[in-house]
Amino acid sequence: MPQRDIIPLVADMVKESEDYSNTLSADRIKANEYYDGKMLDTPSDNGRSAFVVRDVRSVVQDVLPALTRVFLASDRMVEFQPAGQQDEEIAEQATDYINHVVFPESDGPTALEDSIHDALKTRNGFLKWWYDEKTSIKVSRHTGQP
Repeated sequence: MPQRDIIPLVADMVKESEDYSNTLSADRIKANEYYDGKMLDTPSDNGRSAFVVRDVRSVVQDVLPALTRVFLASDRMVEFQPAGQQDEEIAEQATDYINHVVFPESDGPTALEDSIHDALKTRNGFLKWWYDEKTSIKVSRHTGQP
């Protein structure tokens, strides 16, 4: 496919994703308001109390522990699949390392619970883990020291 044919396709995809994002952001704002008990879309008379219902918060808080248990019940949160028979030992080592070192040390259960909470509340819950190997060097000069 020539480049001139791809550009309009990509432009249309970007436009569609922006429109979808704008639609979701309005839904997310409303979901957060309902979670906080603010129901700004229900009318109330001036000088009278406004309508406040915290059902969304109650349901999210009730369901969250059960869903978190479903994901944390296994000893293996992550399992690497070998690409071939020669990769079986490496896949097993990687699985053990992530499940017994990385996940607990990076407070994985709390991150997972936060992600599930966001998914229940706003229909999107994301987790992103990475390893950043940086060498940090600090240089300082000291003068007049005994």
